[in-house]
Amino acid sequence: MHELISLLVGQLGVDEGQAKGGAGLLFNLAQEKLGDMDFQKIKDAVPDVGDLISAAPEGGGACWADWHPASAAATLAILLNSRAASSRSTWTRT
Repeated sequence: MHELISLLVGQLGVDEGQAKGGAGLLFNLAQEKLGDMDFQKIKDAVPDVGDLISAAPEGGGACWADWHPASAAATLAILLNSRAASSRSTWTRT
């Protein structure tokens, strides 16, 4: 399982599919809002980000990120920063 997904499952108590879908929604939002150069930094740090985006529910689901994009972006930044601070390496599949 992808390390980020394992973290979300453990911290949030959701199943793997929910974690992938939720992460995919956030990464999709980031891709839409960031420029290509900025999103490339995420793609470099998160292996298979495209697979996570593909796992997002069609139509975005009833995601709070649709109404609060700044909060979604902040949540994504927290996830990325907390992971980077804990190991200073890129995420890998486990």
